[in-house]
Amino acid sequence: MGRLARRARRRCPRRPATPAPRNAGPAVGLFLCALILPLVAILPIAPGLIALIELDWATSGYAYVAVAPLLAVTYVVMMCVLTVAAKRLILGRVAPAVYALNSGFYVRYWFVQQINDLALRLLHPIFATLYVVPWYRALGVKVGRRAEISTASAIVPDLVEIGEESFIADSVIFGAARIGHGTIELAHTKIGRRSFIGNSALLPSGTQIGDEVLVGVLSKPPSDPALATEAGSTWFGSPAIKLPVRQVNTMFDEGARFNPSRALIATRLSIEAVRTTLSLTAFLVFFSLLLSVVGDLDDLDNGALVVAATFPFLYVGFCLACGIFVLALKWLVVGRYKVTTAPLWSPFVWRTELVTATYENLAVANLLEPLRGTPWIALYLRLMGARIGKRCYIDTTDLTEHDLVDIGDDVALNDFAGLQTHLFEDRVMKVGAIRVGDRATIGSLAIVLYDAEIGADAQLGDLSVVMKGETLPDGTSWDGSPARIAVAT
Repeated sequence: MGRLARRARRRCPRRPATPAPRNAGPAVGLFLCALILPLVAILPIAPGLIALIELDWATSGYAYVAVAPLLAVTYVVMMCVLTVAAKRLILGRVAPAVYALNSGFYVRYWFVQQINDLALRLLHPIFATLYVVPWYRALGVKVGRRAEISTASAIVPDLVEIGEESFIADSVIFGAARIGHGTIELAHTKIGRRSFIGNSALLPSGTQIGDEVLVGVLSKPPSDPALATEAGSTWFGSPAIKLPVRQVNTMFDEGARFNPSRALIATRLSIEAVRTTLSLTAFLVFFSLLLSVVGDLDDLDNGALVVAATFPFLYVGFCLACGIFVLALKWLVVGRYKVTTAPLWSPFVWRTELVTATYENLAVANLLEPLRGTPWIALYLRLMGARIGKRCYIDTTDLTEHDLVDIGDDVALNDFAGLQTHLFEDRVMKVGAIRVGDRATIGSLAIVLYDAEIGADAQLGDLSVVMKGETLPDGTSWDGSPARIAVAT
């Protein structure tokens, strides 16, 4: 047997010779929890919607929608309280160990994780704000001072430690459990001081990351603990390769990146308070108006027939209102995006994040998601500022600084492809343009970083990454992370 095969066999635990006896209890428990989950999702928002309906019935006009911001704040607080209560009362404190899947612990673990996943979707605007840190600490996560946390998922709070001044970017799988042979393995996952975990990176359960380590976009750290804890190292890809040179930004001082003044903290808290509640406020206003109009129509003669005939148009109007609101917000708050560099602690960053959060949680959720893969999504993205050619196939909404995206004719962006016109490194937001040439194809879940150019007729494979500043020449095919020229077989 080869050396690699022997090594792989040593890493893989043997299947137990005598499987643990199964019983129906955990399976029944999982089924009951699955039935309860929809109620959990609506529980925090139900009081707000009921209050708006009651106010609508009690008044003759539409002034009742003025209470929507208060109800949005109430919903955010209640959802946070619900997740903390579920964690503490249902799951309790989790110790690092190997647990059986066919057990009461797994039922409780699964249910609490589903609630946390709901919160990740329903409270999406709160992530990457200052408000996420006290919530995570209440859940049990050890969070260092001035740490920045975006949409980290799969966390087991008691087993996660985030070092001081570290940065967790979007869609990071943080401390993902190892499941196999009827067990689930949970271990401590820790990152050191001033480390950076890039978009869509994956940190398996038990990962230990050193100080000032960078794990790149769509990457995982090296499996060797000695390498992962090497201070100042940079890793990219899967399996990870060490990048010998890392561009360090020295344009801004420590205050603008790590140690802001009280005035900056107050400004950020104010803007992020709006960001956290704005999309939900707009949703409550538009949805309650929709229900109000439906109620008024139902009071007419043959009201049921009138409602049935007009409801599709009213719902389309609701979706368009969500999209128009985001359009107006984008052009009023940030105007046209330009190539720029700004420190984390700057109003520009908070304004653009406000627009992005509202775009993702209002326009994408209610208007654009059903339009993916149709010609209509390109129309909206053009209104947001993107330059998009003719006959393009777009099955993604992952655009942020729309004005910096230039897409040629007959381009195909497959499902969940990402054109990332900005990155946060060293707590500096770097914004750049992306150009995709005519007839180019970007694969599913592939990522193109800023300042990159995809040539005409170029092909980028699924789950691939084009590094910042790279150019894929016309007519070439690329694959992998980082993308390499594809070899014909």
